[in-house]
Amino acid sequence: MARILNVVLTEPNLERLVELTNKVLRSRVESSKAEAGVIEREVVDVRKRLGRLYDVIEKGELVLTDLAPRIRELRDREKTLVRDLQAIRATASENGAKLVQADEVLRYLMDLKGLLSAGTLSQRKTFLRSFVKLVRKKGITIEIEYTLPLPLEKSSLGVEGVPPTVSFGGAGGIVGGTIIERFFLR
Repeated sequence: MARILNVVLTEPNLERLVELTNKVLRSRVESSKAEAGVIEREVVDVRKRLGRLYDVIEKGELVLTDLAPRIRELRDREKTLVRDLQAIRATASENGAKLVQADEVLRYLMDLKGLLSAGTLSQRKTFLRSFVKLVRKKGITIEIEYTLPLPLEKSSLGVEGVPPTVSFGGAGGIVGGTIIERFFLR
């Protein structure tokens, strides 16, 4: 248990995880902004088309009944685009708000170390299984593959001690990546 505390749950590892996590979140924000730009241009195009159709009706060149299906189609497209744009902006804002602060993670580290030091054997095993993916022995080298748990909410610790944990991720995988540590057996 001491090796896990001293090898895995270290400040440099947590700082590396924070850096990787924030890099992925920033990348997602930039991607969302680019996608929002594309949709904004499409909304402008749809509105221009609607404007041209309204001009044709006002000039009396065509009757409303001839253009009504196309106008309805463009209005529906505009509503869909605006809804998608709002969702993308909300996601970008949410990802930007999720940026992790190293000092906050270090505070959780102290509590995690407390759990691993004081918890029952069953509690420690359960906790370790939640983030240790693989332990490999290669000769005199041990390799541990893991993702460090991050707090579910950015809130102060309650009476229960360690907050529930979650790996940020989704369809694209776990945010922040996996850390692999190697050390020699003595």
